[in-house]
Amino acid sequence: MGYELGAVYVSQLAAKKMIDDMLYGKPQPKKKSFLKRMMKKLSK
Repeated sequence: MGYELGAVYVSQLAAKKMIDDMLYGKPQPKKKSFLKRMMKKLSK
């Protein structure tokens, strides 16, 4: 259950990041590292 919720949360973040990229052009590095950290947490 926790993993499913985490996957939904990550996919929402990724969607928000894509929208931000479309609006502002460049991705913000802070968000990218946060996303990577979440993926590492979920993969354990």
